[in-house]
Amino acid sequence: MEHNDQKPLFLLFCPTATHAAPGGGLQSPHPDSSFYPSIAHNSRRTYADIMTNLDNSIGQIVSALSESGMLKNTIIIFTSDNGAPTTGSKANYGSNLPFRGIKNTPWEGGVRVPAVVWSLALSSEIWNGLFHVTDWLPTLVSAAGGRVNKTLDGINQWSSITVNTNSRRKEVLITIDDEEGFAAYRRGDYKLVIGNVKNGDYAGTKLMALRKVMPAYKPILLSCETANIFNAYLKISLNITTAMTKRNATIYHNRTDTVNTPLCVPTLEKGCLFDVKRDPLEARDLWNSSPDLVRQLTLRLRAYWSEMIPRPPLKRDNRSDPALNNYIWSPWDSQFEEVQTQPETSPIFPLKITMGELQSLVDVNFHSFSNNLTDYLRTMSDTLFRSVACLFYNSTMCYKSYGNIL
Repeated sequence: MEHNDQKPLFLLFCPTATHAAPGGGLQSPHPDSSFYPSIAHNSRRTYADIMTNLDNSIGQIVSALSESGMLKNTIIIFTSDNGAPTTGSKANYGSNLPFRGIKNTPWEGGVRVPAVVWSLALSSEIWNGLFHVTDWLPTLVSAAGGRVNKTLDGINQWSSITVNTNSRRKEVLITIDDEEGFAAYRRGDYKLVIGNVKNGDYAGTKLMALRKVMPAYKPILLSCETANIFNAYLKISLNITTAMTKRNATIYHNRTDTVNTPLCVPTLEKGCLFDVKRDPLEARDLWNSSPDLVRQLTLRLRAYWSEMIPRPPLKRDNRSDPALNNYIWSPWDSQFEEVQTQPETSPIFPLKITMGELQSLVDVNFHSFSNNLTDYLRTMSDTLFRSVACLFYNSTMCYKSYGNIL
């Protein structure tokens, strides 16, 4: 590893393994092998082979850090940006079970991912706090002894992770998709989903049913390169009991709530509300039983929606072809071009406004939103007043941009 160990190192490794090209399927490192006979589905077997190579690449990085003498003073994070695309034109046959949804959806299967944070300075714990991808920057700056003085979307959660205390994050704007016309927002344990949301079932059930008897986990774990490095270099022996406890802690075993339960799918008239701490499978809709909470979260989401900058038309740039960059997917333009083409008006909020929601504009305590009523209405301005107008005009005309959800 060619790096001066007297200088700080930040290494971001983003492998494209497990990604599938549109209609091209997965490419196995061992196309003729009979690896993983316990997996009956051919594409799932290929996926497992790719994941093994990804695991090995992490071992190679750990080995390089060890050989350079940097491992003892290193923080290693392994995480993902989204759930697997189990189905669709870019399916890789990964599974997000037991959660609902796939990549590019706001369901837990599409947005909820585990992470591993390792350092010799950290004790062995399981942290269940709420963490958003924007939190990594201030958190890692703090871990390195620095301080972020600018206002950011992210929150420094290093102390919460290291001491295993409650998350400092209270809310997450999960997504706003102005093209498909859906959005999701979480405050505390409650999650709101609205709009034209597809692929909300439990994808991958049939794939998992094809599993055979799995090989023993212990010898595989104890023989991996990282385990060998820990043992030889750090004098740390992996405890298989502890490893299994943590492995099982990442799995939600109770799926009885989903049996014969109609799943909530948002419409123009109503969205879906879940307590994702008690119901991470998003099987029990609380929309009708919690009207006050629905109004509060909807108003907050309306404010976020109004601040959104609509996406401009997609522009193809031939310079993005990875064949021009040694087949590596990476930024291709050092000069970020300012996009001038913006829609004249923002897409309308994909949920009908109700008289009860208007009444709550008067009743709600706006201090909790850190602004007053005038500023709040001004922020929501166009999208809010167009929604109000739809109370008195033909709703099909008002919401024609999302007519496919009517």
